[in-house]
Formats: sequence, C-alpha cells, structure tokens
Amino acid sequence: MRKLANAVLGLIVLLLVIWELPWLYNNYAVSFFHGDELGGEPFTLYSAMADDFIQNTEGQGRRGVSGREYTVEEADSLLPFFWTTQLVNAGRLPDTIRGYAVTPQLIRQTNINYHHRAYDTHTNRPNCGLWLLLESMPKRVNLEDPDDAFRFTHEGIEFINMNTGQLKPKKSQLFTDALQVKGFAFPVHEIDGNPDTRKEYDEGYLLIDNNRQLYQMKMTAGRPYVKKIELPDNEITPKFVFVTEFRSRCLRGFMTDENNVLYAITPAYEVKPIGSGIHFDPEQNNMMIMGNMLDWTIRITTAEAEEFYAVSAFDYTLLKSYIAPYGSDPYLPGLHFTETIDRWVKPRVN
Repeated sequence: MRKLANAVLGLIVLLLVIWELPWLYNNYAVSFFHGDELGGEPFTLYSAMADDFIQNTEGQGRRGVSGREYTVEEADSLLPFFWTTQLVNAGRLPDTIRGYAVTPQLIRQTNINYHHRAYDTHTNRPNCGLWLLLESMPKRVNLEDPDDAFRFTHEGIEFINMNTGQLKPKKSQLFTDALQVKGFAFPVHEIDGNPDTRKEYDEGYLLIDNNRQLYQMKMTAGRPYVKKIELPDNEITPKFVFVTEFRSRCLRGFMTDENNVLYAITPAYEVKPIGSGIHFDPEQNNMMIMGNMLDWTIRITTAEAEEFYAVSAFDYTLLKSYIAPYGSDPYLPGLHFTETIDRWVKPRVN
C-alpha cells in the first residue's frame, strides 16, 4: 500500500511539474529573453489617400507598411474617418474626401466596427438552444425584450412563454408555416442574431437550413417575416452566418462557406464575396473590421500570421493586402486544460 501511495504521489508531482514549469517559463522568462519577438502588428488602418496601411508606432510618428514614415499630422489627414475628432478640433476636416461631401455626423453614421472572436462561434461554446426574437417594428421607439423564447426542432419552431414555461402553439405554428412556405428545411443547421435591445433596429436572425440554404427571419408587427436569400452560385455551401446591424444599414450580415470564403450579405439580399475570396475560419480565427463610407480594413488573426485586407465599401473588391507572419515561437509546450475556443475543459499538451 505504501508503494502504491508513493507511486500516486510521484505521478501527481510529475503532472504538476509538467504543468507548472512551462507556465512559469512562458509567463516570466519568455518576456525577458524574447521580448522583442513578442506581440503582433501595431494598430493598422488602410488609407485610400496614401494607398498604404498606416501603423501607429511608438514615439511621435506613424509608419506605412510600404516603409514610408508619416508625421502624426500627416497620418491624421490620411485617416480622416478615424481621426475625425482631432481634425475637427484642429479645424482641418475637409468638406469633401475623394469627391464625397462629408460632415462629422455623416462620418459617425457610416463608420462601421465589427469584431469576431473564435470563441463567439456557436460550435466553440455551450448553447442552450433557446433564442429571443425581438419585435422589429415596436409600438414605441425603443426595442423591448419579448416574454418568450424560441427553439428549433426537427419539425418546426417552438415559442415558449418564459414566465410559465408553456408552449405557445399558435405562434409556433404561425412561424413554422411561414418558414415552410419559403422552402425552409428543418432542423436548422446554423443560426445567428443579436437579441440586444440597446441598438437602433433589429434584423432578426440569419438562418442556414438543413439543405444549406440561406434565410432571414424576423418579427414585424407580431407577424413572421421570412426571406430566402439566393446564393450567387449553386456550388456555394453556407456554413456560418453573422448578423451585423450597423447604424448605416450598409449590410445585413456576413457569411462563410465550407471553404471558409467570406461573403457580405447586402441590404438588397445579395451575397457577394469580399476581397475576391478572402479566407476566414470563424472557428479558429479572430477578425476585426473597421470601415468607413469608402473602404474597410479587415484584420484576420490566424495561427501563422496577421492578415490585413483593404476592400472597397461599394463592391467589396480587394484594394490592397498585407500579410505579417509571426516569428519563431519562443513558448514551451505544456499541459493545458482550456483554450479560448474550447467548449469543455479537457487536458492536452500544446
């Protein structure tokens, strides 16, 4: 028995050493020995005026990825949609930018800011399967929380009163029929929406059905509104969808397909590839989009590099790209129990 206890104790000590030593090295020694190698690219935005990605660097200047150096004042003028307040305070905001009349109010209205973390993807986190559907045309100005939640089954959609836990058969049948009339095949394959009342309007949910067709569903004046969104090519198989609800209403959402190609869903319900087929894996990559009325800067963080793309805000064509691969990895592999994209706790060595 004593030998068994010593063996168990030795195993526990070994596991602790495997777990803790790499953690201590990675959190304390790496920054000391490899500090210059750490960290990704600085904050980077595309400037249409300079046709360059401009980075915020330490000190008083700014640097373009082309190698050109800019003063702070030059960078402000080359990024007027981002440094609007600074230009207004200095009296240097132009009346027109590349031929388009602008005001501070118009700039704020048309600027977009979108973030996606790999953990936000439904496959990477537990989900109870219940969703809230807001009224998109409320009687009063503000959006309001509903008193029910819905879920998809293999036969249809069910609304449940959150106070009593009872099914709402009439509403459930109403929405099930509305989806079926449009050709929706149950069960739902993928769903995304934003049931937050602190927004200016509600686009409901983007849905991918069991036949991998794309739909929008929302509630308007208490009635279901279902729209089938036609795909530009029968060979495209939707995989993930993301509702945006930007203030300017310039988009209805994003979509990726089985090949991880990124698409925009326009206000006219057209599905268009972004940047001639930018690849983005929502389950593994993080993405940030900062845009204005003329162009967007897309930053995709992968395991190998940080990728920057500038695309036109009008037709989503690629204007410029910049790939910044990571240097050598100074971190030691060790025992871990969680990752940011994990749904559950499990041991692994990486």
